Amino acid sequence: MINSSLTSTFIYHMSMYLFPKTIIQNLDRQRRSFFWQGGGTKRKYHLIRWSTITLSKKDGGLGIKDITKMNISLLCKWWWRLEHEFGIWQEIIQVKYLHGKPVGVVHHRLNDSPIWTDLLKVK
Repeated sequence: MINSSLTSTFIYHMSMYLFPKTIIQNLDRQRRSFFWQGGGTKRKYHLIRWSTITLSKKDGGLGIKDITKMNISLLCKWWWRLEHEFGIWQEIIQVKYLHGKPVGVVHHRLNDSPIWTDLLKVK
């Protein structure tokens, strides 16, 4: 239920922006309290670390997704699409930001959009 509802509600925003650590901590706090308290107000004992819970089921966890890794993965998907797919948006990015240069040598400029700035941070 945590993966299907609490994690998927902000996937769109994670695919566009690099979340600050404070936002990720707040989202994880909500998911942890839902997991351990179940919507109740009474505090319960935490018998296992959250980092263990977010491991895959193969590795002994519960398979709850790590927001930081998911955020970076979704942003990296845009880099992959820029390199391997061809379309109108790739042409726009080439003209507006890359100026014929390869992706590896592009640097941040003051007039870059917030989305492009976050993609450069992940690069």
